[in-house]
Amino acid sequence: PISVGLPLCILWFYYGNWFTVEVANRYTQSNGRAVTRLRKYLLSFIGLTALIVSLILLVGFFVNLTLTSVLWGESLRSKVAGSIAAIISALPLWVLSWSPMQSESRDDTEIGAEARGSVTRRVYLYIGIFSGVVGGMVYSIILVNTLLFGLLDHTDSTFVPNLIQNFGNLLVFLVILIYHLQNLTKDHSYKKEEDAT
Repeated sequence: PISVGLPLCILWFYYGNWFTVEVANRYTQSNGRAVTRLRKYLLSFIGLTALIVSLILLVGFFVNLTLTSVLWGESLRSKVAGSIAAIISALPLWVLSWSPMQSESRDDTEIGAEARGSVTRRVYLYIGIFSGVVGGMVYSIILVNTLLFGLLDHTDSTFVPNLIQNFGNLLVFLVILIYHLQNLTKDHSYKKEEDAT
């Protein structure tokens, strides 16, 4: 992951700088902000997707390490290496892309109102909510199925690890859902305050 990540970071900074220069030269300030916003939300989505996958892998690693008879070996080592590498690359990508958009949307100026009303932001938040709902539903169904199958049919050595892993995955998607719902609610509350004034 480091050998892939390092060249990508160099390319990222090089072309990111040229992107900023091109946007400043080609667009008006309002259109430039819209183009930059689109880029930031696309990067946020990529980072968030990779973060979700890495958290699910990490939950699986901890379950396998603590609750199953799997010995520390190549499979666990590759699983933890993959999940940690994904977190190390995904978390900064998501934070560095998402934080400026959050700051912009919480601004009380006209730029903040423009950011909150942006179609790009709404699409991103709705995709986050949709992902949380679908992922939550899938893992809720799997969790209930595992629980009922174990209790009504038979329990074996994989029952508790599967139960805990599915519950952990469900929590990951619930956090994603709640976080994006809160942001959408805040955007609506700002809009109501603006309409009232």
